[in-house]
Amino acid sequence: MRTLTPLLCAALLLGGCGPRAEGPAGLRVQVVTLDPDGPPPQPLFLRREDSAEPGREYPLEPTGEPGVYLARGAPDGHYRIVSPHAWGMLWTQPTPPLLEAGPGRPPRPLPLGRPRCLYVTTEDARRWMVSPEWGVEVRRPGGAFTPVPVEVIEQGGWVGLRIPAEHWQPGNELRALGRLSDGRATQLLGVPLSERLGDEPRLGLVHPAPAAPLLVRVVPAPARTPVPVPDGTPVRLARRALPLDLVEERTTFRGVATFDAVPTLDAPLVVSLPGRAEATVEVSFDEWQRLGEVWILGEPPAGEARNLDLVLPEDASGGSEAPEVLVRAEGADVYGLAIVGRGPRGWRLRTGAGAQRLWVRVGRSWHPAAVPAGSDPTPVALGPAQATVRVRGTVPGLPPGHRVRFFRLEDESWVLGHGFDVLLTPLGFDARLPPGRYAAGPVRADGQLARRVEFTLEPGTEVRRDFALR
Repeated sequence: MRTLTPLLCAALLLGGCGPRAEGPAGLRVQVVTLDPDGPPPQPLFLRREDSAEPGREYPLEPTGEPGVYLARGAPDGHYRIVSPHAWGMLWTQPTPPLLEAGPGRPPRPLPLGRPRCLYVTTEDARRWMVSPEWGVEVRRPGGAFTPVPVEVIEQGGWVGLRIPAEHWQPGNELRALGRLSDGRATQLLGVPLSERLGDEPRLGLVHPAPAAPLLVRVVPAPARTPVPVPDGTPVRLARRALPLDLVEERTTFRGVATFDAVPTLDAPLVVSLPGRAEATVEVSFDEWQRLGEVWILGEPPAGEARNLDLVLPEDASGGSEAPEVLVRAEGADVYGLAIVGRGPRGWRLRTGAGAQRLWVRVGRSWHPAAVPAGSDPTPVALGPAQATVRVRGTVPGLPPGHRVRFFRLEDESWVLGHGFDVLLTPLGFDARLPPGRYAAGPVRADGQLARRVEFTLEPGTEVRRDFALR
């Protein structure tokens, strides 16, 4: 059985080439498998899948050449190799390959795979190849995705993921995520399991996942004596709800950690400061696409840390989802997204000992709060709910990738923070903010507002506002 990788690639493209001697009438094929799979069990058949003789099967007879079989008497046509043992042909196009006999035609190489196995490869191994680093999850009808232990086999840019029989059931859905040989993540591969194909293997052709940049700005925690974020502060980015852990780490320069190419996979981003237990904030995929940045509250200085317990109003409707908490040191002009976890009275956040202002988003409402300086754990009673405002619009003449910035007027000062600086996409921008008085405008390449417009946003309103560059 020939198992060379070039034959596997040729099988998905144009087939083999070169002359051959004349032989018995019929079609000749070369069955190609991965070395760890070994040769398929007999018998094998060619099944006609075109309008001439749909469903007719021709037995494949060994010819004596390694891996080469003859379907005696089979005319030219579109065929698929079938097996009563559920080995299957690895083919991604809706129409099976056209097999032709005739003088000088070599046997067409056709890849075959084992039952209950998901094979992955790329269309062009000269550009990228898959690595053996893969994760797989399964979802049963009406359920959620759960991890699946798999055996991984690999040969020359092809990977096989052998799925346990209890997970390979009709009606289930598999999804897989892997890495290419250069370390980039692949696109998320979804594979529904149908009754029609049963235990036959599946083949997925994968590409690199699209990627986009992400900036993480680390905001100094409120402290009695303000301390800037030191250069070189590590920031870690991970993903949840995916079959494969994707973790990256960068360090800050002037308070900013830059992630140049984050895979745009539909799963939350988890941002953390390594070395802090359970110190993570979670940003939804939608929020990342809207903002392009995360502003996270940094670690309090030594001896300045304290916990704040949030006392949510009785009518607050956020369910079991953690509230989003923005924290700004009294006198500072930037809000950072705080790390929130479970506490004895509900939700607890870790912050500094200085005086501070809070905005707490629960569901679709924001609650303001002010916290005096102190070192002991402090319960925080939130103010009345103020419904989120939404501002959408465009900036004619400004290409996607630029930003629109909103400053909020607080205590006679204009302040920024997480969610106040939004990304301009091909569809425009989309800001979701606490109500109040704002000054806003598009940001030029030098970081300054191109044109500043002031307006008031009333609670619960949705506003369409287009900005001009001049």
